[in-house]
Amino acid sequence: MQTQLEPRAHPPLETAAAGAGVLLDDVSRTHRDRHGNAVAALREVSLRAAPGELLAVVGPSGCGKTTMLELICRLQDPDGGTVRSDPAALMPQHDLLLPWLTAIDNAALALRIARRPREQARERARALLRIASNSSRLRPAPTATQVSGDSAR
Repeated sequence: MQTQLEPRAHPPLETAAAGAGVLLDDVSRTHRDRHGNAVAALREVSLRAAPGELLAVVGPSGCGKTTMLELICRLQDPDGGTVRSDPAALMPQHDLLLPWLTAIDNAALALRIARRPREQARERARALLRIASNSSRLRPAPTATQVSGDSAR
């Protein structure tokens, strides 16, 4: 007997016009705790971030920061409201590097999955790491097991 996997039904994606940034309008998301009780991770949250704008989301553990990022990256669907953004990727809180890849190839992985040519993906990853002020860590290219903590993130 083979297991059949069914894709999860998603509401239509509301992608912002290219370069439009991020928009959350009256967004709510509720989870169930281990006892089945409803826990509001986000309740009627609205925010707008323009392209290139730096926005810091700060708050205590459990206040909905990661839930909001997962909504923006379309890893979750909101219970209510509208989420619009350019395609986005989420860097998890835990180090999830592939130890057999170099740091550059780990950074380029999402682009490779999106079927970008290896050199194009690596060049984009180098550019982004330079922006993140990690350019001094690019030579020689360390493997994932040689990078730890904040360097990995």
